[in-house]
Parts: sequence; C-alpha cells; structure tokens
Amino acid sequence: MRKIQYWGVFAAWVLVLCGGCTCLPEGEPPQGRIVEGMGAAKQEFLLANGVNYMVTELATACLTIPIKAGSRVQILSNSAVAAVLGDRVFSQMSDFVALQKVDSTAEADYILTSTWLAVESAAAGTFEWKMSLAPVDGEPSLWHSTIYIKPPPNQQ
Repeated sequence: MRKIQYWGVFAAWVLVLCGGCTCLPEGEPPQGRIVEGMGAAKQEFLLANGVNYMVTELATACLTIPIKAGSRVQILSNSAVAAVLGDRVFSQMSDFVALQKVDSTAEADYILTSTWLAVESAAAGTFEWKMSLAPVDGEPSLWHSTIYIKPPPNQQ
C-alpha cells in the first residue's frame, strides 16, 4: 500500500511539473501595469473603532521596535481633540506595553504625536487622524499611522 501512495504522489508531482510549462501563453508579457487600482485603500473608521485601531497598531509596533520597558513618552498634539485621543490611545496601550507618560520633552525618551485635521475634499464631518512615535533626539519616526474618522451614520 505504501508503494502505491509513493508512486501516486510522485506521478502527481511529475504531472504538475510538466503541466506548468504550458500554462503561460507564448510571447512577451504586456508592458506597464496589468491590474489598475490596487493602491492602498483609505481606512475610514467611526471614532471608537479608530481609537481601537490606533491602540492595536501602536501596541503591536512597540513589540517589534527597539523600545525598552519603562521608557518615558511625551504626547504632543495640534488640538484639544488630538490631545484627548492621544491620551486615550496611550492609556489603553499602556495595558499592553510598559511605558510612562511624562509632561516635558526634557524627561522624555520618545514623542508620541497626535494630529487631527478636517478633510476638505471628503464628506462633511470627516477628519484625518495621524499618530507617530519618534525618539526625542530627532531620529526618524519608529511608527506612524494615518486613518480617517467619519461621522456616525445618523449624522451623515
């Protein structure tokens, strides 16, 4: 019985190997893009879902980038809304990653930036929310994410 299974698998492998050569059409491949519209899709969320997304993204990033437990982070923002959201993300993320919040750049090891902007070209009430995490010493950002917050369905 084992010999039959072996030869059956071997025969299937040979057929796949030989059949693969005839799958592609003859001639030169087409020039340029073959499939259009495969760019990154704009990620739109309701506010609570957007906060959860940012928490997940940042906590996951902190597991893969060189950040020591106990590092100090200052949150900077461009508006009151961005400040509240940045604080909310940091407080929920601190359940997963051991970081400390500080109030001055002199004490901080990292800067967590939260930016909230109205999107002019989108539907009324749509906002762009960007967050990034970078070392204080001015090195490039270790993590960044941009999402779009849409108004609740009953307010559109």
